[in-house]
Amino acid sequence: MESREKLSVEMCSCTSDLVRLIWIGYMGCSPVQPRTAVSLRFLRFHHTLWKHSSVRLAAFIGAIDEYLDARSALLVVPGTNQTRDLRRCFSAAVDAYREMLRMEDEMSLLALHMEPQDALAATCPSCFGPKVPGKRADEPDHIICLDANFQQRRHLAASALWRGDTGVLPSLFMSPATVMTWKNKLEPTAQSTNTGASKKSHPADDVVVRFHLKSII
Repeated sequence: MESREKLSVEMCSCTSDLVRLIWIGYMGCSPVQPRTAVSLRFLRFHHTLWKHSSVRLAAFIGAIDEYLDARSALLVVPGTNQTRDLRRCFSAAVDAYREMLRMEDEMSLLALHMEPQDALAATCPSCFGPKVPGKRADEPDHIICLDANFQQRRHLAASALWRGDTGVLPSLFMSPATVMTWKNKLEPTAQSTNTGASKKSHPADDVVVRFHLKSII
């Protein structure tokens, strides 16, 4: 986080450019012939900050750019005086870094021969981990938050259109395709439930509902 600088890195046809950059501690911002790279230490810092504060990528890059403008030479688009937009480059590097973390976790699960229950316990020990001595009989075994998809909606709304559908999502989020699949499965059930309830409704039921609403208000 101390500087922006241009470096000359010697490449070899025996190894891909991205792998060679990772060897020296950088993550390339494009899959083929990357010209911009981000320090892995810096990506780890952003990932840790994102986990604890949900920092927005655009605001984070804007602050870093302003901080580095006074400490480093400006990087401009070749042939122009316009400064380069590092937001897209950094976003691509973040996606690649998160995919690398996902593959690392997946490799750990395979190496340790972990069952699905063990994977859930590693994500949320309090809900899916082993029983704790002294647990009361009336305490629930699992706690499910029905509004857990709110963060996913906010994450999707904050995504820029130019990022495209990369398919790289944090492990805590479901893919839009999975959400749509379950939406299509549950919609017929909800419609049939509403239809059955409407046929069995009585005027007295409406009175009771209004009474309870007034009591709550």
